[in-house]
Amino acid sequence: MSAENAGNYERAASLFEEAVAADSNFGMAYRKLAIVLVNAGAERSRIVAAATKAFRLQDRLPAVERYMAIAAYHGYAEFDRPKIVAAYRSVLEL
Repeated sequence: MSAENAGNYERAASLFEEAVAADSNFGMAYRKLAIVLVNAGAERSRIVAAATKAFRLQDRLPAVERYMAIAAYHGYAEFDRPKIVAAYRSVLEL
């Protein structure tokens, strides 16, 4: 998170990749990986893969993080504006 906050997106991506290599069920790390890959200008296929993995692990996430993963998936992998908005509204409701 520190690397991401400092704008060092390549370093943040590397660290999130280490995290998911250590725990392949670390849904939040996959979501954050997708975000830093977008910010780093990475290949779309890498972004989609990370967002999709987070989406598939949503049942393992706390409610807010689950809706953030859903929003990321619909924003990066399967662009669907109404579903993005619905997910973020769910976050706000919580």
